[in-house]
Amino acid sequence: MTEQTRPSGSSRALGDDTLVFLHLPKTGGTSLRTSLQRAFDPAATALIYPADDLDGAMTREQFAALSTEELERLRLVMGHVSYGVHRRLPRPCRYATIVREPVDRIVSLYYHYRNLPGVRFMSKGHRERLRLRLRRVSLEDWVFSERRIPADNLMVRNITGAKGIAFGACTEALFEQAMEHIERDFVAIAVTEDMGRSTALLEAVVGRPLATVGRENVNPKRPLLEDVDPAVLERVRDLNEFDVRLYEEAKRRLEAYQ
Repeated sequence: MTEQTRPSGSSRALGDDTLVFLHLPKTGGTSLRTSLQRAFDPAATALIYPADDLDGAMTREQFAALSTEELERLRLVMGHVSYGVHRRLPRPCRYATIVREPVDRIVSLYYHYRNLPGVRFMSKGHRERLRLRLRRVSLEDWVFSERRIPADNLMVRNITGAKGIAFGACTEALFEQAMEHIERDFVAIAVTEDMGRSTALLEAVVGRPLATVGRENVNPKRPLLEDVDPAVLERVRDLNEFDVRLYEEAKRRLEAYQ
C-alpha cells in the first residue's frame, strides 16, 4: 500500500493485492469469514484471533513471527485486528470491514459475554461470562462503570488503528482520520443490516462468487433493543457519536452501490 494509491471508499477490484479484512466483534463478520475463506486458497490465508477462539487461527504473536516468504504468499488476512496490519505485509494490500448499528452492536456484545451458549470452556469469553453472572454486572455498568473500550467507538478506533486512547476520549480528529483511511485504503465497507448488497460488493472486490452462508454466532437469548432501558441506550448512543456517524456514512455508500 502506498500513499499514492487511492481506491474509492465503496468498491474496487482487488486484483493481485492482499485483502486485509478487519473483523469487528458482533458485526456479522463470522459469517463473512466463512464465505471469504471458501473464496481463497487456505494456504494463502491467515486468520488472526485469540488462541481460544478459533481452530486453525494464529495469534498476533504468531502472525508477527511469520517469515517474509510466508507473508508473501498471503492473499487474505482476516481477524480481530486493527488498521496497520499492511505494514507487516510485503505485498500491496487493500482493506475491507463490516460495520453494524453501534448501539445494537454493543448490546449484542454485552449479551454475547453474558449468555451466549457454546462458548469454549475457560476461553476469554467463558471467563467473562462467569464474571458478569457472579457479579451481576448490568449493561450500563459494563459499559460505563467498567469503561469498556470495545463499547466506545470501536469501529472508528479499529479503522484508524489508534492505540492508547482512553475511554470517552475519542475526538472529531479521530473520526476524520478513519474517513481518510476509508477513502485511501479501503475497497469495501459492508453493513450488517444489508448483507445482500454487502455480499455483492465483496464479490465485486474479490472477483468471484461468495458462498451463501447463514447467520453464525447468533445469540438467541439476547433481548430486543426495545426491551432494554431506553435511557441506557441513549447513553450508549451518545458515547458512540463517531461510530454512529461512520455507520450512517457506510450505509449511504452501500445504498449507492450498483
